[in-house]
Amino acid sequence: MMLLLQRRVLLSGVRKQSETLIIVDDIVNYMNKTCIHDLKPNRTIQSISGTILRSYPLSMKHAKGRWILFRKIILEDESGWIVVKVWGSVATDLLRGQQIRLEKTYCFEQNGELYLTLGMHAHLKICTQA
Repeated sequence: MMLLLQRRVLLSGVRKQSETLIIVDDIVNYMNKTCIHDLKPNRTIQSISGTILRSYPLSMKHAKGRWILFRKIILEDESGWIVVKVWGSVATDLLRGQQIRLEKTYCFEQNGELYLTLGMHAHLKICTQA
């Protein structure tokens, strides 16, 4: 529900026209969600949800001077699918058919294809079990 308030603004004794104040806190939850079809490269995606269509085998990659768990998954929503590179211990918990939500993930282009990757500040939330 959007709340519209009218208030009078007085600055240094001068009366101005009424202003309309729009409070957006209440309508933020109703905004359109990002879908795979809308993704563009070189951008951070605030939030995207989908189902794990495929989970590739777990492996190890050497990055920043240490070995890190790594897995590619294919994330699907109603608009399409995309490969997601998952780093760290959360990569062991992913199964086909799970509903997940990615927050603050980075979208990039490699060899003409779009990918999502979970960086240091990104979060992956498992919504339901397969």
